[in-house]
Amino acid sequence: MKQISTVIGSCIRRFAPAALAVAAACLAGQAGAITVTESGDAGQTLATAQDTTSTGPVQSLTAISGSVLSSIDADLYLIHISNPVTFAATADASGTLFDPQLFLLTLAGAPVALNDDAAGGQSTLPSLAGIASLTAGYYYLGVSQSGYDPVNSVNQLLFASGLSTDIRYAASGLQPATFSGFSDGTFFADSGTYTIQLSGVDTLSAVPEPSSMLLLAAGGLLVLARRRRD
Repeated sequence: MKQISTVIGSCIRRFAPAALAVAAACLAGQAGAITVTESGDAGQTLATAQDTTSTGPVQSLTAISGSVLSSIDADLYLIHISNPVTFAATADASGTLFDPQLFLLTLAGAPVALNDDAAGGQSTLPSLAGIASLTAGYYYLGVSQSGYDPVNSVNQLLFASGLSTDIRYAASGLQPATFSGFSDGTFFADSGTYTIQLSGVDTLSAVPEPSSMLLLAAGGLLVLARRRRD
């Protein structure tokens, strides 16, 4: 038993510094910033949403660019909100006929918030910011033509009615209170490109990168060695 403990301790002393060095390098990567471009056509279901996270070094995600192909097309992106206090998303479709709206769903598909027009009635600049009770974690960020609204499986609108410039939250009486598709209430068959400017979002993946797994393994070996010595 003592020999096993000695071997484990030797492995930890040999490999743990390397794992820590790799982890430190990854943490240093957080200072970077990237943008994401829609790959093909980002899906309009939770299962087909484009994943913007990465198993590489964690970086700030500052923008997503893409296009909506028709008035009954929508794009969903899986994002990681790292700082709910500073989180903001603003879509810019200026110069196109596309009139976008932005909405946010939980990982389970529950409605969080939606905005159609920015303050002042700028229809091409919807913005989500200052969302009440937002916490850090994974969410789906969606962009669609104004009027192409998220609904549940019985076609109830997920978000409450209100002014187009309001940040609108979950509608009352939803059953079920989860996203299933869209209800087409659009008036124009518009399409176009967009850029969503982001803050408070990073690329942290729910799947640990290899270096992180190595570090966790080294820690586990250390705990095991100490227990065997006891």
